[in-house]
Amino acid sequence: MQLCYSKQRLKAADGKKIYNDADSKSTAVLATKIDIGSEPDMTTSARRSLAECLHRELYSETIHNKMYTGNAEGLVLAGENARVPILESKIDGLQEQIRDLDSRFSKLQSEFDQLRDQGDVRFTVGYADIRNRFLSTYRRDFMVIKPDEVREVREIINKGNSAAHNGSFKADAMLYRPEGFSDGYDRHIPPRTDRDTFERLYGVDPSVAEKIVYRQTIELLERHATVCASARYQPTDMFEEKFKRFIRALKDTDYARDYLDIQSDQVLELLSAHQEFRAASEGIRWISQDTKEHS
Repeated sequence: MQLCYSKQRLKAADGKKIYNDADSKSTAVLATKIDIGSEPDMTTSARRSLAECLHRELYSETIHNKMYTGNAEGLVLAGENARVPILESKIDGLQEQIRDLDSRFSKLQSEFDQLRDQGDVRFTVGYADIRNRFLSTYRRDFMVIKPDEVREVREIINKGNSAAHNGSFKADAMLYRPEGFSDGYDRHIPPRTDRDTFERLYGVDPSVAEKIVYRQTIELLERHATVCASARYQPTDMFEEKFKRFIRALKDTDYARDYLDIQSDQVLELLSAHQEFRAASEGIRWISQDTKEHS
């Protein structure tokens, strides 16, 4: 309820004048405590207790630019209620700051990952020879190549005599850059044109490698490439099925990043696909030398 007052000066408990506006209104607040019981009993007790409050001394107080009149308990309650919107506003401001910090952190993390990837590539011509060997070995052992390709593939493999056992997503993608590579002196390596080899290994075209910067995504792509290109592993149908689902989800989100760290309906499928493929990849069997000799 609201208590109207006009042509009078209200005084606070300390006797100081607090208002002198004939058109203003003060919100009347009474608060008291009663014993818990049945609803009828509590209703009766509340009426009796509130009526008794009216016969006791009441006070007027300005709380956050609004006038309240009531007993001491009522004014305390009014003060607490008046602070709620202020606290909510502060919380909203803090949440906005947190979102901004999260965004800045994600950006910095992505930039850090990109710099780390660039450092990891170590793209000298010698390293390009090694990565060329990895791709060409896979093409020779697991794909059908034309007779006129055999010599070229053999030369590439021989040139990269340092073993390239594992996948390297960023480095391998760079081998497909249209401009090729040069060591700054006399050697130049032309770009690879067998994009189907890269896609069979990593699930995506090398042209999208620049968009994929999330380290956890790259690790899974490299895991698939390593398993597929090595006779030391025995990939399963489940392994390939989960990988294809992961690639579909990755493409559907336009190669989203940080999806393991955010709560969003848009990346739920990608998050699930990531977890399932990781679990499937961890179950891949290592084929021992004894197993190969008796197979």
